[in-house]
Amino acid sequence: MNLSAERRAALDTALAAEGDWQALLRHFDLSRGFSFVVLLVDSRENAEICREALASHLNERGAGSIERIAPATPEAFRGLPSLLRYTEVESGVRALWAEAVVTEGDPAYDEWRRAWRGCFAALNPLRNILQRRMPCALVFAGAPWIQVAIREAAPDLWSVRSAVTRVAPKAESAAMLKPELFPKEAGPSRAADSPDPEFALEMAQTLRGKPGQEVQLAVALGRAGVGFYERYQTKQSIAALDEAYSILESHAPHSQ
Repeated sequence: MNLSAERRAALDTALAAEGDWQALLRHFDLSRGFSFVVLLVDSRENAEICREALASHLNERGAGSIERIAPATPEAFRGLPSLLRYTEVESGVRALWAEAVVTEGDPAYDEWRRAWRGCFAALNPLRNILQRRMPCALVFAGAPWIQVAIREAAPDLWSVRSAVTRVAPKAESAAMLKPELFPKEAGPSRAADSPDPEFALEMAQTLRGKPGQEVQLAVALGRAGVGFYERYQTKQSIAALDEAYSILESHAPHSQ
């Protein structure tokens, strides 16, 4: 997911409101050497946003970089213990970031759940080896259910965890994405009045190509974007909002 500087800044602002996220950043500001961090997110997109935000935070402070590990299959994920045991971490790497976000509604959930448990059952006896050999943070990013899976499969490794961080940006954060372009009388809804994104897209489709309906089309797309953000469907949210902004920048006067 390639975000513009403006969208990136807005999403960083949304993360800035997350207390747990700020605590995680402080951990990286203050700690050195090995640490074990669990990051709980609700979508692959949010995992990517968090990884990019942490990388930016470290880069701004000259504090090192992140090396990403993203196994594409459950079998590859189960093989992480062997990989981590013999990995030589390059100088300047502050975190190895292992990522596999699979929600409970995913068709492959059962297979991935077994993979997470198998991975950590194999990592558990390696706790002391990892602490001695790994000079950086080991971050595992996954859906919220991994917390129980890790705790049960790897009690020794769990006992030395440095942080368990849950990040779930709220719907109103989407309104930070250039809200001044939306007409005040029909702007994006608040979290308490979250729009139905599918219905909003249907409304948008009926307005496409109709002269004089451009602003209404953009508002419908904006509501879809906020609705998708409420569901943590960040990629769909950004696509709808990007189109809405493009239309409004062409057809609506900017707020003063």
